[in-house]
Amino acid sequence: MPERKYKFILGNKSIDLFNYYKVDELHGLTREECSNYKENSDDAYIAGMANVSPNDSAPYVFINKSRLKGDYTDVTLVMHELMHMSLILHQWTKRDNEEKIITWAEEETNKIIKKMNNLN
Repeated sequence: MPERKYKFILGNKSIDLFNYYKVDELHGLTREECSNYKENSDDAYIAGMANVSPNDSAPYVFINKSRLKGDYTDVTLVMHELMHMSLILHQWTKRDNEEKIITWAEEETNKIIKKMNNLN
């Protein structure tokens, strides 16, 4: 499967995504609501997000480190966002491509988990 390009953003808190793109609004979410949200490993304003940049429409995946627990749920969070990204990048909507969509997300999840493990 050909490599697809997207930006991976690993933030310490949800607000880091607003700061990264230097915006006050992002896909229906606001900096103000984000700033007032009390984040912890069980709840965050943005746990993860797969979407396109508000500046240039380049695709990105954001993972919020405050939401990570150091267990299997970290992998499922990354996998969840990469499933969204796979659909965005490949513009797949037909059911007959289901296996390709999931396989791409699995492969990208493995790459990101390896990078995240190397940060510790």
